[in-house]
Amino acid sequence: MENNQYIICIGAGNSQVPYIKKAKGLGYRVFCTDRNPEAPGFKMADDYVVSSTVDYVETPCKILEKLPPSHIKAVMAPCTGLPFKTAQGIKKLLKMPYLGERETDLLMDKLLLREHLNEIHCSQIDIYDQKELDEHCFPLVEKPRFGGMGGRGITFFCSFESYKKNCPVSGCKQDYVRESYINGREIAADAVWDGKNIIFLNLGWTLFDVKLGIIVGSTSQRDPLLDSVKNKIKEKLKRFCLSIHLPPEFLSVDIMLAPDNVLHIIEVEFVPFDDVYLAEESFQYDLVENYVLTHLGNTIQKQPKRLTNTALVCSVKDKTNSEEINKVSSKSIGRYFSVPEYEVRTNKGPMLIAGYSIVSHSDAGQLMQSVKNMCPAISLERFEYVGF
Repeated sequence: MENNQYIICIGAGNSQVPYIKKAKGLGYRVFCTDRNPEAPGFKMADDYVVSSTVDYVETPCKILEKLPPSHIKAVMAPCTGLPFKTAQGIKKLLKMPYLGERETDLLMDKLLLREHLNEIHCSQIDIYDQKELDEHCFPLVEKPRFGGMGGRGITFFCSFESYKKNCPVSGCKQDYVRESYINGREIAADAVWDGKNIIFLNLGWTLFDVKLGIIVGSTSQRDPLLDSVKNKIKEKLKRFCLSIHLPPEFLSVDIMLAPDNVLHIIEVEFVPFDDVYLAEESFQYDLVENYVLTHLGNTIQKQPKRLTNTALVCSVKDKTNSEEINKVSSKSIGRYFSVPEYEVRTNKGPMLIAGYSIVSHSDAGQLMQSVKNMCPAISLERFEYVGF
């Protein structure tokens, strides 16, 4: 019997295509929205409306004008930022479990999020107003309050003098968050929240290119240090989800592990990105399907045992002459995923991401060394710092 139930997908770009395919593979029709009339997801969707994913007022209304509520099974927003708020607006109109406007705004504003995370003891990171900055506040990190997903726009200042000399001169300073710098490694976490507990958790290390100043990948490995903090991370994520009354969701979380083993939640998003490839390679686990099943309210796949230890590294090209800036040796690549090139801002100017390389190693302890041998500028720490 034909399934007339739709899954609404906020976004129809290249990043959303795997989710559209998976929803259709599970037997559902898909209704998409995107501001780009040539979005690739429209070609495989059963229906769509051309409307911005970030217009959380008009887009929900346009969708429901075209699609009867009785035909809608689920709503998903496999994007970062404001599309998540648009999805909550649709769920509210459909009387589905949704996240309230106050809580959603908190997630979209890094200043409010940091204040909340500190209040519920999910982080201990000092926040500074620009007017109160002095030499005692440094080193610090400055980042945009809104947007700036994927680490974009983050600047490290080692001293008050360097801040006064190099701080951004354009833009309203109230649009930035200034936080004390935590010297440590950043953990990339994928988790599933079922409304009561964290029922899935996969951890890895975030990889940075300290010369380019960007995130270039992450790991998925059997690491004793990660294993030792897994239960603490589950507890913090559960506390956070309960504090904002979050319905069942897929979480993609950045967590700083300080040298004293204190954990600080840095960023919370709601869609897996590079770990989609890592999960497939390291334990043949389909994170895209896991994401769709979570939003359908279905039972997710059982978390499997890890088959191998892997790292994902972006292939970075110079925008002007297409020179490979960061390319892993082909002899060491388990798999290579080509993607439509997209631009990123780096310390060396605009660059292009052209694909992802998977590096595998039988020994988890040697995995990171293998990556460093192939890409010397890659580090587990975001910034090169001297004198601390």
